[in-house]
Amino acid sequence: MFTVKHLSSKNIAFTAVFASLYYIMSYLPGIPAIGVPDVKVQLEACMASVFGLILGPYLGALATSLGVFVAWALPPGSMSPQSLIFLLAFISNEVDNAWGNNIFAVPQVYEGLFKMTLEAVRWAFLISPYAYFIIRLIQVVIAALIALPLTHNLRASEFGLICQPRKTG
Repeated sequence: MFTVKHLSSKNIAFTAVFASLYYIMSYLPGIPAIGVPDVKVQLEACMASVFGLILGPYLGALATSLGVFVAWALPPGSMSPQSLIFLLAFISNEVDNAWGNNIFAVPQVYEGLFKMTLEAVRWAFLISPYAYFIIRLIQVVIAALIALPLTHNLRASEFGLICQPRKTG
């Protein structure tokens, strides 16, 4: 049975502080993606997993979501439809990770389905934050390889939300 845990003022304060830390980190320059011009991996996106480790999966996800929204809505962000698509993709990816970790922690899953011992599961959870960083870098490269040409072609065809008026003159 699930129990409802009420948010304490300390948890709300920590969530707000980490959300503002995410926003402040959005001012830092990103790390250039190798082989993809004009694409940078933002440092604040790499810190989302760390927020989850410190605050827990729910408050960490909430702090990251609030930070992403504020960084998107306020400068230096831009409230463009393209960034909304990437924001929704980021949120859905984090939700998928949180649910996957919760399901994997159930003994019937790791013992029955994956045939892992408790010690192996503990090591997997210990290593996963480092592996997720590498996975995120790979996801950024793949997303950039797909999204950049796609948005360029959609702009050129003047289709949908991301078309921009042609410059005349």
